[in-house]
Amino acid sequence: MLKKYCFAFLLTFFCVVSFFSQENSIEYAKKITISDGLAHNGVTSVLKDSNGFLWVGTYEGINKYDGYKLVTFKNTIDKDILTSNRVRSITEDHKKNIWIGTDQGVTIYKSSQEKFIKLYSNKLIGKDNSGPIIRKVFINKKNNKIYCLTEGNGVFLFDEDYKLINRFDPKVNEPNNLKFYDVLELKDENLVFITSNGVYFFDTLKNSFKKILDKNINYATGITRVNESLFLINLEYGLGVVCYNAAKNEFTFKEQILSEKQLNNLSIDDNGDLWVGTLNKGILKINDIKKNLTCNSVKPFKIQYFNDGLDRLRISSIISAANNIWVGTFNKGLYQFDIKETPFKKYNRKMDYKYGIASNSITHFSNLDSQRVYITGVFGGISLFNTETELFEPLPFNIPENYLLSVSSVFVDSKKILG
Repeated sequence: MLKKYCFAFLLTFFCVVSFFSQENSIEYAKKITISDGLAHNGVTSVLKDSNGFLWVGTYEGINKYDGYKLVTFKNTIDKDILTSNRVRSITEDHKKNIWIGTDQGVTIYKSSQEKFIKLYSNKLIGKDNSGPIIRKVFINKKNNKIYCLTEGNGVFLFDEDYKLINRFDPKVNEPNNLKFYDVLELKDENLVFITSNGVYFFDTLKNSFKKILDKNINYATGITRVNESLFLINLEYGLGVVCYNAAKNEFTFKEQILSEKQLNNLSIDDNGDLWVGTLNKGILKINDIKKNLTCNSVKPFKIQYFNDGLDRLRISSIISAANNIWVGTFNKGLYQFDIKETPFKKYNRKMDYKYGIASNSITHFSNLDSQRVYITGVFGGISLFNTETELFEPLPFNIPENYLLSVSSVFVDSKKILG
């Protein structure tokens, strides 16, 4: 019964304000740009920390956001706090300190002291005046080891006391050109690295790399876990569906989806929906990816789109945090999307349902029985909606079409007589 009242309330509210949203579009809840205090409209990374603050990495420093106010931290003439203002990656360790990967190394923000400390850069160790470029900072939650993925310098390993303890590089012909983009931890604590040269399996006990899936993937930028045995890998075009057999430690490339689209990054939210950032065309969203995708089959899925009405919207990062998706862009700032599930659903004339509503401006509702409700609109017409099946039904009586559009209100009395 609650479901029926919720439906009726929502339909009344939305129809009175005459909503016209398309079924396959996505609406954002908030947009944050340089006009709101963002350090730069080029957003590279986003983190929601354990204290509830949002950290936003940009081309020109880093922001801390409490939901109301943006505070900017960056190098200026008077302050030198970051290894570089060009931030690439942000993550939080078990001590609640923030790791900031930049184009010139790593900076730590010590939360308890509210202090930035330059941890590592080539300039600090007297090796060079630039680098290393840190593309991603990944923390193993089980042993608190920190992996810093670089461009051309392999992977740096730090311990929980922030000491550099090792550096790893796979054997490739031109290691200086190898870019590490992403990493995923397996159940046995081994790692899968995503690089500009394809995919590498990393044995954390032997500290050794092994190239995998090389027949199908020679370039990738991201990876996400659908479940323990199914991964999606972001390719130059489309997504690779990869199955993993943990018992045999085998990876199998199953197929490629969205192969006509250039994609940048991907994330699965708490509702099981897949969000994919494109190179220039905004966001794609696929609902219930975990239900539609298995190692044995790929069911047809509907894609929702978002590009904010722009010709070019390049997505840099996507994170899921506390009923929200935060999407960073290279040119238009930061978007927030509300993913909280709701019992409410929208129906409008554009959806072209059989027996559907004739107008988006609704005037009256009247219950026919416990499941069905009559609906009339400002510009005439009457429809019958079943709240159980969530479908419009044919009217249980005949009325000439020329009279149908003259109906602007409806009432059903206690004897179920329509008036």
